[in-house]
Amino acid sequence: MDTSTLCWREKTLILMAALLFAIWPLPHTIALRWTLLGVGALLAGWIMLRHGFWRTCLRAPALWCIAGLFGWVCVHTFVIQAEPATQMRELTGLWARTACAVVMAAALGCLTAYRPIRVTWPLVLGLMGTPLIYSMDFLVAGVRSGDGWPENFFQHLYINKPPLVMFGSIAAAAAMALLVSRLSDQRRQLTRLRAPRLNLLCVLMLAVVVFMFLSAPTRNGMVILAALVGAGLVAAIAKKYATKGFTLKTKAALMAVVLSLGLGGASYLRESPEWHQFAADARVAIDLDGQQAWRTWDHSPNFAWPQNEHGQTVNYSNYFRVAWATAGVRLVAEHPLGFGVVESAFGRLGEKTWPGFRGRGETYGWLATHSGWLDFTLGLGVPATVLVLCAVISATRRAQKTGVLWAHLGRWLTLTIALVFVIAEVSSSYFIEAFLFWIAFTAMASACRVGVAR
Repeated sequence: MDTSTLCWREKTLILMAALLFAIWPLPHTIALRWTLLGVGALLAGWIMLRHGFWRTCLRAPALWCIAGLFGWVCVHTFVIQAEPATQMRELTGLWARTACAVVMAAALGCLTAYRPIRVTWPLVLGLMGTPLIYSMDFLVAGVRSGDGWPENFFQHLYINKPPLVMFGSIAAAAAMALLVSRLSDQRRQLTRLRAPRLNLLCVLMLAVVVFMFLSAPTRNGMVILAALVGAGLVAAIAKKYATKGFTLKTKAALMAVVLSLGLGGASYLRESPEWHQFAADARVAIDLDGQQAWRTWDHSPNFAWPQNEHGQTVNYSNYFRVAWATAGVRLVAEHPLGFGVVESAFGRLGEKTWPGFRGRGETYGWLATHSGWLDFTLGLGVPATVLVLCAVISATRRAQKTGVLWAHLGRWLTLTIALVFVIAEVSSSYFIEAFLFWIAFTAMASACRVGVAR
């Protein structure tokens, strides 16, 4: 590939990807998403054929796993056929967009491997889209209303919290990965990216994500953020110690960061009483046969909520999360091949399995288990989950062994999304599109094995 310049098709693909990152979870953008993914896939196909990137696909086992997943979706749609009409809508909607996203990601991954300098700034700015859009809208609404801190503001633009958790975590992961990269093999590549400005952008990105998670508020987001900061500190300490040890200034900075995080975390836990009774509530929730509140999930004032072992009424969030996850595990054991429809599997299967189960709400649609991995497994079965896990493991392991900057970033993002899928309701629509996008992106960036900025 000629790395001296980028042609207009390559520049357009990069800008379209940045815009896609920014608007992916925004409601009422389905036409724009289709346009970006469709045109992006066509441009990506031309780029892959023009530069021979398609040969790189043969060195990316993760892409073969993703191809197997698409094959399994077709088996469910045309052979098993639990609900043919609904499955066909998913095939021509969700899975068609996901296929476009994978093609787009494959070409973009190769471009970032060959030209990390040219693509980093627009892609990083695109990843900041969701936190910035939410935070600016929140501040404007607070000023206009005079309240300063609007309650339940996440419903104003993004309808629910999972989009904020997922795409806020992606932004935070990108920021942490770039900061850690200063101490890794990618340092030479970062020196040409105006590193001080990039560092400032990363710190700003983390601050905006923290603001978004606190103002939503979202416990899932704070858990993911704490895990990312912890992983970043461990990685930074390990890399710094492996190279030249710690100066007094570095030790002081690390101690200040750890102390600040500790004080902030303690303050957050004091102001979040639901964490204090989580274990007791969970012990009540796993007893599905002993109480039936999880079947109706009524929020009315007169509803008879269960009480935990301390005589406290269970926190509804703690209770439903654990109870529905437990119920989801039971359904997976009974339906190992999946229901065939990803976006509503738990609610549909629950109504068929348990009398009186309320599988669909008036506001949020079909019920989910609050674990993306469980919902995905209920939808497409254990074979599909195994294929995705194999793709994640293959892509991230190969990224660990390469010196490509964006393979390193892709590894952070892919593992972060995999973690988000454990604890958040993110198994449908653009969540799956974004997850498979970053798996394919990381796999191709690693398979190119270039990693030299020119």
